[in-house]
Amino acid sequence: MAAITKEQALAARAARGWTLRDLEAAMRARFGDAAVTFASINRFERGASESRGDTLRKLQAVYESEGLTFLNTGRPGVQWDDGAPAKWRGTDKKAAAKPKRGKSPGTNRKGGSR
Repeated sequence: MAAITKEQALAARAARGWTLRDLEAAMRARFGDAAVTFASINRFERGASESRGDTLRKLQAVYESEGLTFLNTGRPGVQWDDGAPAKWRGTDKKAAAKPKRGKSPGTNRKGGSR
């Protein structure tokens, strides 16, 4: 298994819709006290430091458990597994449906401006 890049880590976190705090919580849920810290993840994603193999394996394991696959052939990237929930892959028809129409925040009940 090739080490993931900081670009792949950023893409995976964006695909999942996680903040750094969300990722840290997922790491703690999976690895407990052996989890990778917020500061370590932040330094790696910013390119401020090289991460050890163990750190990268844990990051990759968390994302893969969420349904992401890391591509390391030719052009490294990230993609959703077929088994990932549709709402995460952006293919959920319910989630993609038009939002319900509501009243605009800039109008009063009679339809005029406030």
